[in-house]
Amino acid sequence: RLRGLRMLSAPPRSFWTAAMSTPSCEPLDREALLALHAADVEALRSLAPDGQHDSHCILAYLRATDFAVAEAHERLEATLEWRSSSGIEAKLRDPSWRAAE
Repeated sequence: RLRGLRMLSAPPRSFWTAAMSTPSCEPLDREALLALHAADVEALRSLAPDGQHDSHCILAYLRATDFAVAEAHERLEATLEWRSSSGIEAKLRDPSWRAAE
C-alpha cells in the first residue's frame, strides 16, 4: 500500500541543538504595537460596525493583514457576518453548549 512513498531522513543533530538554543522570536509587546500603530487601530475602530471591539482585538486583525487597514476591515466584517449567520452569540449564552467542568 505504501509503495512510492519515501521516508524523509531526520534532520542532523546540529539542527536540534541550534533550534533549541535560539529563540525564534521575541515575546510580542502588544502595548508597544498599539502605541506604534495607534492611527491604524483608530481607523479600523471607526470602520467597525458594532464598536464593541477593544484595541487588542483590532490589533489582532491588523497584525493578520500586516497592518493593511482595508484588508483588516474586510476580515472583521467577514467574522461579524459569520458570527451573525451561525448564531454563535446565542450559542455562547446557552448553558447546554458549555462544556462540563
